Amino acid sequence: MVIAGPEKDLLPQEVEAIKKYIEGGGKVLALLDSPPGEHIKKLFEGYGMTLTGDVIVDRLSRILGGDYLIPVVSQYEYHPITKDFRVVTFFPLAQSISLAEKPPEGVDLVSLAKTGPQSWGETDRKTLEEKGEASFDEGKDHKGPLVIAAVATKDVKKGKRRARIVLFGDSDFATNANFGVSGNGDLFLNTVSWLAEEEELIAIRPKPPYFSPLVLKPSEAKILFWVAVIFLPGAVAVAGSLVTFRRWRRK
Repeated sequence: MVIAGPEKDLLPQEVEAIKKYIEGGGKVLALLDSPPGEHIKKLFEGYGMTLTGDVIVDRLSRILGGDYLIPVVSQYEYHPITKDFRVVTFFPLAQSISLAEKPPEGVDLVSLAKTGPQSWGETDRKTLEEKGEASFDEGKDHKGPLVIAAVATKDVKKGKRRARIVLFGDSDFATNANFGVSGNGDLFLNTVSWLAEEEELIAIRPKPPYFSPLVLKPSEAKILFWVAVIFLPGAVAVAGSLVTFRRWRRK
């Protein structure tokens, strides 16, 4: 079952039907944008995963030429979905997920993907939406690294099967516009393969030859910024000034 970016909250009857499906050993992939509906939020809270309703701001994405509201993810926990996963993923307008320190009985939780330490979860949505401004407020906002995708497995009373749930705090990463960006498509397809218990299909698929993104570490991005934006233009300006000064003196 795939719950892909619902624009309205689910009805209580729908939530109960999904819960019954999960308790019977079902497999669920949920891609939920911020803010989540109360009914669907409570559904996943029952499995130890809380959608915070914040908006993740990531400074690193800006340094790499992206947008503050498109978090860059390069940290993945060990799991069949992300085994040997070495590519970054991007999540536009994502929310963070809080995992219970003590999961409900029979539930195992795994943090699948996290943002970097330079990110935070902005809770002041009004200022962000109306003025386009955001700043980290200690004690109010959620400090990174932040969980952006999580996995829950649950023992099923009947039989030896286990229910599987994968929750993403964003649905835009898997849309047509973003599916081919870096590792987005691979992460989505690996998730579907794991939920379908077809682990042999999990892989990093070859990219078209024309798509070759360059991903820099924060330190490398800063060096590139100082060299390309500050040093080189400054050197040209100084050289131009010296030439002009010498010509002026000859006159």
